Amino acid sequence: MAIHEMEYRGLNLMDEVCTVELAIDEESETIHIWDTNHVVEPTYHFTKKQYELSEGFFQLVDILKQKYYFSAYKTFERDDWIEKITWIFYSSHQTVKYYGGKKLHVYPLSEIPPSLPVYPKYLQRLQYY
Repeated sequence: MAIHEMEYRGLNLMDEVCTVELAIDEESETIHIWDTNHVVEPTYHFTKKQYELSEGFFQLVDILKQKYYFSAYKTFERDDWIEKITWIFYSSHQTVKYYGGKKLHVYPLSEIPPSLPVYPKYLQRLQYY
């Protein structure tokens, strides 16, 4: 399993420039995102009472789509490109957020299913965050 690690800089909710770490696994079509500064992690929509993908996330996707990752999906529209990939967010409140199959699931650290393909480096860091 070859993992490509990279950093992305964006604005958080307080308009501060912050760094997000990415671990891209093309073989399993998964992108792991370490974001404890609220740059690209899903945000909670209080009216709908659920999490949804954030504006910062879509900005990240636009940049990643231009790169050489997942080239088989290069011609796909942005929303279709997002759906072809599994997104795992290691974020605030010691939770892991999983987006796949047009659904977003939030797991506290103690309830992460064994079948979830977590990135050990980010999971271990989140346990001590």
